[in-house]
Amino acid sequence: MLNFEEILTRTWFEVPEEYRKFAHRESPPFQIDWDYYAYCYAETFEAISKLALSDKQDLRRYAIPLFYLGRHSMELALKAAIVEFAEYTQIPAQTAGHNLLELFDTFVEQWEATDFPNDNGQGWESGCREIIRHVQGIDPKNDRFRYPTDLKGNEFEYTRVELEGLVGAHKNITDFCRISVGMLNEMLEA
Repeated sequence: MLNFEEILTRTWFEVPEEYRKFAHRESPPFQIDWDYYAYCYAETFEAISKLALSDKQDLRRYAIPLFYLGRHSMELALKAAIVEFAEYTQIPAQTAGHNLLELFDTFVEQWEATDFPNDNGQGWESGCREIIRHVQGIDPKNDRFRYPTDLKGNEFEYTRVELEGLVGAHKNITDFCRISVGMLNEMLEA
């Protein structure tokens, strides 16, 4: 297997045959579901965040793609948790759309349908809700960090992203979902 630099060197002014078609539809070697997607995106977000935070030169160049990747990872974590809880609660898993606050409310509805304690707006859930509200408010249509303009061609207002805050927010949301699913699985195994 070639390393990254060898791949880049090899593609200089030529396109080798194996690079022309690199994605292949086939049977997956293992189960690929919401949980797997959430895991892959969270791991990728964390790996790129580590790289970004170690680069002392210009963190701004990482901000746009990392916000988008982090937001999408949070969305997948919520959807994966909703699907897992829905199997237990028998409440249909509502995972359509990209509105993080609606997804969070759906997850909390699933949570409340179990025997788990509610933090009554005082604990981790309420802190995660604040994060979700903030992210949803900054990027309500999941497009501000994907494109420089909206569908009508209007430029989005510049938004400075503090990477340390984004990483911490991402960690809280994905952990909240992952740990909640872990608690549910422990309860089911007991």
